[in-house]
Formats: sequence, structure tokens, C-alpha cells
Amino acid sequence: MLAPKLVVRLESKPKISLIICTHNRVHTLDYSLSFYENIQTDISYEILIILNACTDNSLEVAKKHSSINHRVKFFEEAKLGHSNARNTGWTNAQAPFVFYMDDDAYPDPNLVNELHTIISSHKIDCISGRTIYWDYQSPKWIPSDLVEVPIFTESFGLLPKGGFINGCACGFTTEALEKAGGFNPDVGMKGNTIGYYDEIYMQEMLQALGFDIHYAPQLLVHHQSHQKTVIAFLKAHYAHGKSRKALKTTPFISNLYSISISMIKASLLLIPNWIQNGIKAGTVKSYTGVFYYLGLLIG
Repeated sequence: MLAPKLVVRLESKPKISLIICTHNRVHTLDYSLSFYENIQTDISYEILIILNACTDNSLEVAKKHSSINHRVKFFEEAKLGHSNARNTGWTNAQAPFVFYMDDDAYPDPNLVNELHTIISSHKIDCISGRTIYWDYQSPKWIPSDLVEVPIFTESFGLLPKGGFINGCACGFTTEALEKAGGFNPDVGMKGNTIGYYDEIYMQEMLQALGFDIHYAPQLLVHHQSHQKTVIAFLKAHYAHGKSRKALKTTPFISNLYSISISMIKASLLLIPNWIQNGIKAGTVKSYTGVFYYLGLLIG
């Protein structure tokens, strides 16, 4: 009588690491992770959850999804800050290519296939994808161009001049991140304190080192919109300016001049924007520049 054969599932080393950094958003994280089960691919990949100084039940959620999906792994980063969490992500990734998404977002089912096709066919050190907002409960007054990252090119190619990396859908080789020294812990979200530009800092570092930045609109990530009020939009743009100041100091007089010009433009465009977009959207479109330069000036 022949002995039964032991069947062992062997999976190759992952080619792509999907990384989610989170801080105390247990319900959002749990909901978003459920969509990762819809990824359709034969490519070997892993999902890394980075728990950044979490004091809620996020660890239990990470454990739950790890037990459901063998690709899910989790790491705890005690030092508060989105950049710290991102650095923990890429330094623990098994794949040579990492792709970051927010904890309130999830990948399109075909994202891994699309990403693998690109990085297998081209020399890619950094690439940015596109976000689509899925929160159908957003107020009707919010036009899509206020929340969606612009489409920089209609197809895969180099990121155009003036374009920027989409922080919710961006990928890097770990080699490039290492050469750039990792993400700057002085910028980006820190707990509940709004911050930006951790990925823009990385973009500028990589470009200074001679790396090309690519853009691929077919890399789709579905994202929730949280900015529901005029004040929320303006606060976000103030935070953009404040974060930019942390990266690069510009002369006070230059910032004062910029905010003065933006105030004049806002005053001239306010009524036309109200007529075209409504009072709320028109106010946001008119004054985002003012609040950005205000953050740059005094943030």
C-alpha cells in the first residue's frame, strides 16, 4: 500500500508588496481590507499592514485579516508619523517593488496585474497611479475636480513637468527608496495632525538623484472622500502649505507677496466662481490658494 503524498503549497517570493499605513482607524481599516480579497491575479504578492502607534483595536483587525488571507502580514511602528510607518513598510517588504495605499482605500481588482505588467516591461523606480472616489455619500455640492487627483497623461509614460506623485497610489523600488534615504519623518501625517508631502519629498529626492518618475492611469485605487465642508477643504490646503514649508523655506517677503496676489485673484474670481459652481464650491475654488500660502507663511 502506497503512503499518501503530502501536498504542500509553495509560493514564490512576492514580486510586489502592497503597503497600508494606519493610525487608529479600526473601522475604516477593516472595511477597506475586505476589498483586498477581490484582487484577481496569479502574480505572487503580499499585503503589509503597518500599525502606526495604534491604541485602538487595529491590531485585532490586522490579525483577523491575516488569518483569512495568507498574504496579509502586519508590523507595529511605535514612533508616530506616516513617514515612519512608510519606512517600516518598505524595510520589511519581501518584494523588490512596493506600492502604497491609504487605509481608507482599496486597489482595483486588476491593479496587481497592471502593475506587474509595467514593472516587468520597463525600468521603473517610481510610479504614480490614479484614485477614483467611491464615497457616494459625498454632498452634491462637491465637484469631482475638488477631490480627485488630476489625470496627468491618458496612458503610461513619464510624469509630465509639474505633475506630482499621488500619495494614495504610488510605487517604488526598495533600492530607490534606500538610495534616497527613506521618507522624511518631518513631513506627512502625524496621528490626527494633518500633514502632506511625504511622497512629494521622495519625488524630489529621487529626481535629484536622476531617477525617472512614471505615471500610469490604469493603476486604479478607490478612495473615500472625507472633506465634506468648505472649512475642511480650506484647512487641507492650509496644511499643504504648512507641510511644504517644512520641506523648503522661502523668504517671508516672497510668501507675503504670493498671498497678496492670491487674495486679489480670489476676490476677482469669487463671484464668477459662485455663478459657475455655486456658493460653497465657488468659495473653495477661489480661496484654496490663499489658504495654501497662509500655511506657507505662518504654518
